[in-house]
Amino acid sequence: MKADKTLITLYGLLAFFSLIFILSVAFLYKNDPIENLTPQSSSQEFIEYISSGEKTEKLLGSTFIKFFDASTGEFLKICASEKNSYGVLMKSYDGYRIYTIDSKGTVLYSFAAEKSSAQINDIKYRDGLFILAGSKEGFPYLGAYGATDGQLRWSNFLSIKGEFSTLRPVSQGYLAGGYSMTAQSKQALTAEFSLNGDTIWTDTYTRGDNEYISSIVSLADGFFAIGSSNSNPLKDFNIFILQYDIHGIKKFDGALIIDHHDETPLSAVSDKEENLFICGLRTDASSYIQKSLILKIPFPKDDTDRLKETFLDIKAIDKQSGLNSIIFQNNRAYCVGNISTDDGKLCGFLKIINSDGSLYYERVYDVGEKTWLSDIIPTQENTLLIVGTTVKNGVKTPAVFSTDLKGGISETPE
Repeated sequence: MKADKTLITLYGLLAFFSLIFILSVAFLYKNDPIENLTPQSSSQEFIEYISSGEKTEKLLGSTFIKFFDASTGEFLKICASEKNSYGVLMKSYDGYRIYTIDSKGTVLYSFAAEKSSAQINDIKYRDGLFILAGSKEGFPYLGAYGATDGQLRWSNFLSIKGEFSTLRPVSQGYLAGGYSMTAQSKQALTAEFSLNGDTIWTDTYTRGDNEYISSIVSLADGFFAIGSSNSNPLKDFNIFILQYDIHGIKKFDGALIIDHHDETPLSAVSDKEENLFICGLRTDASSYIQKSLILKIPFPKDDTDRLKETFLDIKAIDKQSGLNSIIFQNNRAYCVGNISTDDGKLCGFLKIINSDGSLYYERVYDVGEKTWLSDIIPTQENTLLIVGTTVKNGVKTPAVFSTDLKGGISETPE
């Protein structure tokens, strides 16, 4: 009898745990694993990069990294939305997805946006909408999605071949920049749209060969459009700047000539004096070595004013590198990108420059086999949110990095 009771007890426990297992599996299949993502957080060991390469140090100060359960995904851009939340644009093999996260990297909600046949390059938020800029079927394109329901509210195609690379909200609507295609070359393209997505004006500009716009910086009475041009005798790509008034009338155009190199500006901002800070990459015309580029250009006064940089920094990093995004905060420029280390690994890279061009701090984020940082934004808690991508064990995974305005250091560097 005692043995029978023991068997009954064992069978009862087995039945109980089997029921728990079945209910757990049913729950997992009932819930959408994409819509209810919970980022995994883990403590990573970072290194501090010293320009001389003589030493590395463990990270000081507080920071975090959160990986997102979306293999093959890549985070491209981040923008502020509302109530201390942020919109993140992700690209994967089957299309684009938009996440809303808080300052801790927690997903509030997400939805699928454009399909993989589109090319989406930028995202901004306004009045409950996420606005996407890029191209569809070869035409410059804007699309507006409801931030909470993911429904397409409006879209607009320009009737010319080309693509938008950058988007900037302004008081009356949106400014977009990129390029239009002719049979022979690219032409710099700028356009303004109303809050409902209607085209207000467009402008194309060329110096004869190829020009394109990669960033727009708003001014009180207009805006700068920054890009690259190879309309010069050497056919090098130089940094190219257009200035427009609020009606889309061009007031200035100029190029910054740096001998025997190709410059690729990827992001630009201005300070209170409307000096321009531009980051990107610079490629040596003979060796094809790619280095990160950051420079400051004083506000050009008129068409007779020759562009001249206040500082140009390509010396701090000896390895191959590039900078993808820049912000200006607390009288400093913050840039993120990637760098190749001595052992050939690709690592994320944070660079902080004082307004006079002096180096404040640099750091390499060494995670997995590869890491690259795509975009950066300040939060209301005086921290920085950085979006990027890691490759670990051959799997590409989107990630959010966070650090403070000192880059995570506990003391101000000498």
